[in-house]
Amino acid sequence: MGRYDSTQKRKILEAAVGVFADKGLEGATIRGVGRKAGVNSALIYYYFENKEELFEEAIRMVMGDFLSMLERRKPAFSDAEERIAFLVNGVFNYYESRPERMRLMVMVFNLHAQLLVEFILELVKEREILPLAVLQEGIVRKQLKPFAPIQLWWNILGMCIFTLKTQQIAAVLAGKKIAGNLPSFRERKKQIIELLLTGAAI
Repeated sequence: MGRYDSTQKRKILEAAVGVFADKGLEGATIRGVGRKAGVNSALIYYYFENKEELFEEAIRMVMGDFLSMLERRKPAFSDAEERIAFLVNGVFNYYESRPERMRLMVMVFNLHAQLLVEFILELVKEREILPLAVLQEGIVRKQLKPFAPIQLWWNILGMCIFTLKTQQIAAVLAGKKIAGNLPSFRERKKQIIELLLTGAAI
């Protein structure tokens, strides 16, 4: 097994996700990642040239894991609503099962969108990206309007991430005894799906 695929590297990346999600790229340190991973800084530098490379690899790991989860759960689709619901629910389900990873993606979407775009374009060259394939198939079958699939996926992701961010803000406000009566996740998912269908379904 090469050094790139080692168990130690995976452990470092898992720790890095949490540190970057909490501190951001600027606030995170290699030493902080090492403490969380239970390793010394020298080992981290063995695998990663610097903090920026570690940050990028952590994002790649999270994106790959998210896409793998979608691939495992992909059903057959009979209409536009099932396609949109699958993708919207996929984002929320990933947040509920891996909140730390999704918090990192929310932060990247907000503060490092160009980096996220570069990763998506990189992935497109390497493999079929399931969300784009699901949307493209819907367009070909005339269930969805002829948008560029990546544009439609970006809209879906943006609406979901905005909702997750507002939930985080509401939780903080509730903790400070300031009312923040947002709809439940189930209601928000339904609202997002209905809005997207209004604009995208034929």
